[in-house]
Amino acid sequence: MQLLIKQKQMKTVITFIFLFHSLYLFAQPAPIKWKSISIDNLKMESYGPNPEASAIVLCDYGEIYFDTNPNGKHLFLFYKRHVRIKILKKEGLKYAKIRIPFHDLHCEKFRNEASIIISGRVYNLLESGKVVSEKLKRKDITYRDSSNCYKIAEFTIPDVEVGSIIEYKYKTPTLDLVSPKSWYFQSEIPTVHSEFRIDVPNDFQYMISPVNIKNFDINEQQFYSKNVFFEWIRYYRGFSGYVRKIKSKVAINLSGKSYQLVKKNIAAFTSEKFIDLADNQKQKLNIHLVKIIRNSSEPGWDQLTHSLMVSTDKYYYDKTPEQRRMLPYPAAYIIYKLPSWEELNNDLLKNESFGLPLIMYWNYKSSLDSIIKGINAPEKKMVAIYDYIRKNIKWNGQYDIYANRVFNPFIGKVYSKITKKLVNEKSLRYPFENKTGTSSEINFILIYLLNKAGIEAHPVLVSTRGNGDIDKNIPDAKQFNHVIANANINGQQLFLDATDSLRPNNFLKQNCIGVEGLIVKKKGFEWVKVNNNRNSSTKTSSNLLIDDNLNITGSLKRSISGYDALKLRKKILSKPDNYKIIKNRIQKNHPDYSIGNIKAQNIKQEAMPLVIEADLSKKAKTDDKEIRINPYMLAKYTEDSFPDIIRAYPVFFENPFLKTYELNINIPKGYVAEYPQDAQYEVYGKNASFYYNVKEQSSNSIQVIIKLELKTNKFPAYEYNRLAEFFANVNNKLNEGIIIKKKGLD
Repeated sequence: MQLLIKQKQMKTVITFIFLFHSLYLFAQPAPIKWKSISIDNLKMESYGPNPEASAIVLCDYGEIYFDTNPNGKHLFLFYKRHVRIKILKKEGLKYAKIRIPFHDLHCEKFRNEASIIISGRVYNLLESGKVVSEKLKRKDITYRDSSNCYKIAEFTIPDVEVGSIIEYKYKTPTLDLVSPKSWYFQSEIPTVHSEFRIDVPNDFQYMISPVNIKNFDINEQQFYSKNVFFEWIRYYRGFSGYVRKIKSKVAINLSGKSYQLVKKNIAAFTSEKFIDLADNQKQKLNIHLVKIIRNSSEPGWDQLTHSLMVSTDKYYYDKTPEQRRMLPYPAAYIIYKLPSWEELNNDLLKNESFGLPLIMYWNYKSSLDSIIKGINAPEKKMVAIYDYIRKNIKWNGQYDIYANRVFNPFIGKVYSKITKKLVNEKSLRYPFENKTGTSSEINFILIYLLNKAGIEAHPVLVSTRGNGDIDKNIPDAKQFNHVIANANINGQQLFLDATDSLRPNNFLKQNCIGVEGLIVKKKGFEWVKVNNNRNSSTKTSSNLLIDDNLNITGSLKRSISGYDALKLRKKILSKPDNYKIIKNRIQKNHPDYSIGNIKAQNIKQEAMPLVIEADLSKKAKTDDKEIRINPYMLAKYTEDSFPDIIRAYPVFFENPFLKTYELNINIPKGYVAEYPQDAQYEVYGKNASFYYNVKEQSSNSIQVIIKLELKTNKFPAYEYNRLAEFFANVNNKLNEGIIIKKKGLD
């Protein structure tokens, strides 16, 4: 029995050897007891370390351990959690609304098992000094489906007001021994005490990876002794053919070591602006199974861990569950061992649900021939196939790396044995013919058709930005949630994702850009940085004519490409009155002008820049002796955009961009223009730059050229203050404006 504790520090992996303070033969009491509420906490009106906090977590206590269910028929990994929260302000009332994801055992065909047990209470202190309590009712808990045999329980603790203390606890079993839930020490409100314990039986080895944690307030281990009884059911067939059912109780030894990790007085995690993924910055523990070794096969263990067993039998995956149980295993056999990345790559290539083994049964020749008819150049073939898929198969919104996912192992294997070709062929024929599918189904079809067209293509596993970073110390496919395609066109590596009908072939989802991807292929896996080098570009030109009465007429032309064009196209095409959307967008950036004669080009030509044109006009007021013209740039940044004094996390923008603005102003005779001085600002090695220049074209004409560019979308935390200063200077310069007034008027 081992517990490996590792922490990432920049790019170095450090193995911590904890100095455990003491060894115990008996478990320590939990730090929190149900319904045991402190009067002092009920009287608390503010939290000293953070008086502005709207609520605080008084205690968050979690446990992971192995046990049987109440009737002793099944062995599970259990997750228990007990949370107590103090509401300090009206803004904190929202923390009475709770969401709990859990493993749905009914989906796994355990019909008689409780998937989750939830309790909740609220405590209020009356003026008389009496404490009143109200409990959460079962009817107030709702359940909704999530994905992959997971559900979400939702409820709101009743009768919560400012000053209340709420607490809830739950217990949920799972079959996922490999990657239990991560434990979060930090949340968006301060935490007084956060404690996590895990009981590791002697035959198990888990790796715990602390994230953003330098040390613990308490780290201890203690021996524990535990035996549970498992109901073992056997069936015997006599000579007469009669089947006899025999039940017996079998003791299972779960003894091992319990590990206790505690953090106290944890500051609230503030979701700062321009942050990549908040989840990656919080203090937490990631937990993953490394190895299970048993000295002997026992009932209960066999049922719980059979899906994790490793066999040298080459026909193992073709056998039924009953046949697999008859396979002899030597003493101290390995039930599970964390694979290497190479082993994972090879396993995926053979996995019937991954997609690659499915293509051998397909024949879409007639469909493919019609898609690429008359096209010879590989790049044009690729574009034709990609465009056909993105426009004809709609993404159902579900990320996945597998196709033909079957949740019941027994039924899945029987089907694959009896009607293997039929099941596999149907698995991806369905999204192709029914024109809808998951991300994996759509992109596996893309990979298949590209290969059939003579274009080398491979699947690339990625973890989208919302799914979290990949830990390369843990070769586990569960870290990934999305598949994209990698195509080789004349020696050039291209990344493709056909899950959006409006996204051309050289565009990826923004939540995939910059992440690391794992290319799965027969000649060996490969790590790649996923990028498509597509930025956003907006080029604006405006011509304004000012008459003797200081009335303004003119025109605006804006050419938008990249992700800004993609987003605007989606908004325009989502509404029937698309010109109203365009007008509102222009009006937002020119609030003092009347907008008319709007034209839009290339709305449905996704590969072309989206071009918008409009006429502008502004009438002067009767008493106006001068007018001010401000160049309207998109994406202005104010002081509120960079409010932090100290920045702990990198600064992240959605994507690099280039915005240029050309303003030509014709001035009437007898008037002069006052304009700001030229300026040029740069930061972080010119990765952020701003250029402002005014030229007098003639005695009555001036031209303003502005350029704002970000060459990267990620800046280190130490550049935060310089970025804040950079955008403050940009904003100030844009607000200076150009003043047109009569000559000699001071």
